Amino acid sequence: TNCTDIHAEAIREYGLTPDDVHDSYHLFMATRVDGTMPTIVHQNTQPGEHVELLAHVDLLAVPNVCGSDVQFTSNFSIDPVRITVITASDADVGTVPALPVYRTQRTSREFRQPSIRSERRLCRDEAYVASFTNVPLSTTVV
Repeated sequence: TNCTDIHAEAIREYGLTPDDVHDSYHLFMATRVDGTMPTIVHQNTQPGEHVELLAHVDLLAVPNVCGSDVQFTSNFSIDPVRITVITASDADVGTVPALPVYRTQRTSREFRQPSIRSERRLCRDEAYVASFTNVPLSTTVV
């Protein structure tokens, strides 16, 4: 099992493929680049530490804790992660600084294909049955 396969299986419920979405975004995987090679290092987040994300548009978020990741990336343990989704208040949204506009940033008017597909609403496949690799997980004390 790997993060990409788990992500692909989770979005399949909505008829999406990995080509429809970006790569996994690893919030807690600690990596360093030593010379030219990325290296995974001991992950040092502590229980209770958290990340808050504010979505400015409707989105499909896939929390992905690499399933059989009992290796260095997870400090050799599988620990639960709590996900909380809340609706931001107007006051919360008001605290967000304006997004920067970069000199090199292009708009849709500058694209060769200026029409961005906006009609693709996500619809769950009611017949979807999850088929993740190595599920259900089990642990054995050694």
